[in-house]
Amino acid sequence: AREGNVETLSNFLEECSVAANATVANQDLTGDGIDDYVVVYPLAAPVEEDTDAPQLPMDLVILNSGADGYTVGHQARAESAVQLLSTLDVNSDGQSDVVWTETTCGATDCFQTILIYSWDGSAWRNWTAEKVTMANAEVRLEDMTDEGQGLELVLDGGIYESEAAGPQRAHQELWGSVDGAPYTLLSTTVAESNCLYHTVLDANAAFLTGGEDEFAAAEARYTDVISDDTLIACGTHPNEIEELRSFGIYRLALISAYQGMPLIASDLIENLALAFPGSLYDQVGQVWLAAYQENYEIAAACAAVDQFVAANPDTLTVLADYGFANPTFTAADVCPQLDVTIPPLDLPTPEPTPVPPTPTPAEEAAPTEVPSEEATGDEVTSDEAASNDVTADAADATPDDSATTDDSATADTTADATVAEESDESAVAVDDEGLPLCPETLAGYSAALPIVLTTAAGDPLIVETWLRSCNAMDDSRGSFRLVDLNGDGVGDAIFLPTIVSDLGFGRDGAQGAVLIYHGNADGEYTLVANPEIYGEPRLLTIDDLNNDRVPDIAWSIEGCSSFCVLEVQVVTWAADTYTTTIVPGATITEGEADFEPVPNGSLGNGQQLVLTGGVSGTPDGGLPVPHTEIWQSINRGPFQRISWTYDRSVAESNCLGLRLVEADVALQASAVVGYEPAIELYTSSIDPTLKACSIYEMTAEDELMLLQGLATFRLIQAQALSGDIAAAKTILQSLQQGQPDSDFSVVAETWLTSYENDGDAAAACEALLETFEENEELWQITDNYGYNHPALGPEQICFVPAG
Repeated sequence: AREGNVETLSNFLEECSVAANATVANQDLTGDGIDDYVVVYPLAAPVEEDTDAPQLPMDLVILNSGADGYTVGHQARAESAVQLLSTLDVNSDGQSDVVWTETTCGATDCFQTILIYSWDGSAWRNWTAEKVTMANAEVRLEDMTDEGQGLELVLDGGIYESEAAGPQRAHQELWGSVDGAPYTLLSTTVAESNCLYHTVLDANAAFLTGGEDEFAAAEARYTDVISDDTLIACGTHPNEIEELRSFGIYRLALISAYQGMPLIASDLIENLALAFPGSLYDQVGQVWLAAYQENYEIAAACAAVDQFVAANPDTLTVLADYGFANPTFTAADVCPQLDVTIPPLDLPTPEPTPVPPTPTPAEEAAPTEVPSEEATGDEVTSDEAASNDVTADAADATPDDSATTDDSATADTTADATVAEESDESAVAVDDEGLPLCPETLAGYSAALPIVLTTAAGDPLIVETWLRSCNAMDDSRGSFRLVDLNGDGVGDAIFLPTIVSDLGFGRDGAQGAVLIYHGNADGEYTLVANPEIYGEPRLLTIDDLNNDRVPDIAWSIEGCSSFCVLEVQVVTWAADTYTTTIVPGATITEGEADFEPVPNGSLGNGQQLVLTGGVSGTPDGGLPVPHTEIWQSINRGPFQRISWTYDRSVAESNCLGLRLVEADVALQASAVVGYEPAIELYTSSIDPTLKACSIYEMTAEDELMLLQGLATFRLIQAQALSGDIAAAKTILQSLQQGQPDSDFSVVAETWLTSYENDGDAAAACEALLETFEENEELWQITDNYGYNHPALGPEQICFVPAG
């Protein structure tokens, strides 16, 4: 290298007042043994006072060394912000490369253009096959794949900040040098999205290349479009879901035509008319089908569609009006004509025939017996009580469309579900396509659905369309899932058909069923579970919720009277029957239920159930303070409640009576979470800033005295049961000093003495039961806040550990 060149160049940039924003790289780039230079520099000195000025226009120049000094090997003439990324041989072809970005910004977005110039022995050559540009991109060089040589160019971003851009997904572009050639686009990967429109775009792209995989990918994506309830509207169309789903059914009909299956195409268009009657794509479908069935020529059918679209331009708005960041949608895109080989047409003529119902050998199993409150000593929440009231009402007025019969049931103490036996003499009428006619009552679905499954050959589109046509499912109620539930490798199914009638126990008269079918090797289906449902069921998830490598099925049931109560049920397949894997009582008034991953550091396994709500909105409901319950499976046992937390943002939550509820729940969960949570909550509840909040006539002084006495007694129990007798004695002394004449001081001393002597907590509590029964105020104080909040009975004031 020539001495002083770097220093001379730096001094020159300093004299021009641009050195602070310049970049200088020196190395031998041309292979002559002498350093060359890459210089990035501003075209003008920055204005120090203007900190909000746009990025400085810059340029990049490559200075080649030579016998007579340095010459300009390449000048970018960028006039935008420039960042040097590399001066290495990035594609490992033995030649030096210079890689940089040029960034141009507008009002809301910046665009990064990446340039790669490679020395070919005599000159610098552009080493990208086409322009590489992305909006708001992060750019890096990294070895990502064996397809390219050396390092790949990775761009992450592509999200426009402008609202007019519409719904977007970030994406990653991977550019590589294959065998040392100029960089080309190797792949584009888009981020996951729950946007229905994005799924349609993916399906459309797969459709255009459908000849490569016999339309398998397109069919799968369009099926997601019409059946995946987790996909949401993300545009501004008022009927976006209906528009896109109707388009999805229409496109599935086109796929069937390209697959040489005109009868299925016809069925799909008929189902489209049933599911979305009168919609734009129902009209498109009818035009297409009429033209197609004349000679089964797709070109003629698409020509008819083109004419319809020309006369009805609103057809294009279904996909055209999603912002400038998304693709356009033209008349030619409605019915694309693809250059694919169509198999010989399958044109059988099915004859209508009555089909007898599929026998269901599985017997109805009695629900698992739930221990009584007296037997368990567990606290019964107001939500559970309200749920019991709803169930009791339902038991007195079972709707005619109930799907179970007690006469045919046999007891099974391990099963929590019941299976309805179908009469061997009954027959299910079917239509010309072999699908059952819609059942007149909810009970009829248990016999009809196996025929639907068999006829549909596992096609979820046909199944969903049939359910929708029978009004047993729409966008807000009813669902199903086709999945292997018992791990035998054969597809199974769970259905939650839901209708609306005057006899329904759910909100607005909704009444549903839960029907679980196992598939057999011969293609038939057997009903294995059909629990009694009083209200509207909703499928929450099918997943391994407790990490025991066995799938669990979780659903909720909403039953309503003067208010609605939500109950969650979880079952799992255990060898030969479905068993409940959640303890009774997972109920919440006017609430919601969801599963989420167990937080790090928690004792639970897998996912936890989160219940939120708990405010009935009725006068007797009491304090309108919502709460959140956490239910976990610990050591892969049944889900049980481990915490109850009131919403601290609500003023009424600053109530001693409600804080005791939180502590009581923690104490009930002590068998699995230990006593520390309960000790902490009881300790914090003895807080003088917490208020009296009884909804009945009681002085604040009396209320707080009773609640503090109860909290201290239970704290003494928790400390002693955890093994810390000394701490329990210290707390007892504080109670006796603060409330020397209190009944809680007496019972606390009596219990602690008995437990310390023989270690029998149950016997110590039994000796106190008469005291609590005679002094009703000791336990009735917990029932002063309305049935939104759980209360304790006389036998529950003294805590007895489980087992």
